[in-house]
Amino acid sequence: MNIPIFCLTHRTIDLGSRRTVFAMLVALLCAFGHGEIARADGPPPVIVTFVNGDRVSGRVVSVTAEQLQIETPYAGKISIRIAAIKDWQAADDKLRQRLGAFLPLKDKARFVEAKKARSQPPPPQVTKPEPWQRTVNFAYALARGNVNLSDLNLAFSLSRKYGSHRFAFSSFGRYGVRNGAEIADLLSGVMRYERTVAKLPAFTETSFEIDRIKRLDHRLTENIGLIYPVLKGEGPTLSFDFGTGLTQEVYSTGLRRTTASSLLRATAAQKLNGKAQFNEQVTLFSDLFNPAGYRLQTDVSFTMPITKHVALRLTGLNRFDHRPPPLVKRNDFSLLTGLSFTF
Repeated sequence: MNIPIFCLTHRTIDLGSRRTVFAMLVALLCAFGHGEIARADGPPPVIVTFVNGDRVSGRVVSVTAEQLQIETPYAGKISIRIAAIKDWQAADDKLRQRLGAFLPLKDKARFVEAKKARSQPPPPQVTKPEPWQRTVNFAYALARGNVNLSDLNLAFSLSRKYGSHRFAFSSFGRYGVRNGAEIADLLSGVMRYERTVAKLPAFTETSFEIDRIKRLDHRLTENIGLIYPVLKGEGPTLSFDFGTGLTQEVYSTGLRRTTASSLLRATAAQKLNGKAQFNEQVTLFSDLFNPAGYRLQTDVSFTMPITKHVALRLTGLNRFDHRPPPLVKRNDFSLLTGLSFTF
């Protein structure tokens, strides 16, 4: 029930101390009347308890990370520092969600700690390394009759990614005999490490090669460079490698040479019909001081999965050397078919 209270303004000529007492009574009646009207409208939507135990209630005007502003029926709008609030209560769900973003704690000390935590950058997310990817490709050909042929091809690859880091190792070996004469005796390998430096993907790479047919005792290459991804994601991928390093070659003929070399590589991959995988890699090695001394390697493969871990693989490998040793052909092409095992 609302009881109207009228505040009268009166003019007094000379009431002495009674004038002051009368003014105080009028003010109290006005405040009491306004308070009754406000309480008649319903309970205040928020009740705030201070750290010292005092309480205040009113309607929320605004709230920020620094202060809460409410409107009370007896003091108008007041601003309260968030750090001075110990506890609060609200009946409305939306209001609780609104205030909960700034006043999640009931204890001042815990609130101060949470405020400091919000001002600090979030801790870095822990990235779990991906599992090792291992693949073995095996092919063997045997013929007896007009031609006695034995040809063995074996390739192995190992890779793992950890956040922006990636380690990969691959090797390839081939040995073939035709009518008692060696037609292939090759062993090669590449160890590669990738990581992002100042938002630039970079790599270091070490490769070795032994080829008895080419009379190459060993070739060792150290390269470092940058990766430029053109296409990446779930669809087709394309990237370029730009690097430089040193190459050391030793031949059974007695030839030895160490050169400053450059590396340019294009790597592409695409899935066909959602299952088959097509990969292509072209690598150019060149002598920085003699551009005519270059080597070009092309590796094209087509993989068709049979089961989860077994696939049929067809690979074309071409190696071209512009400066081969005497009695050795510049171009060497191999077409390999066999099974690929992934585990």
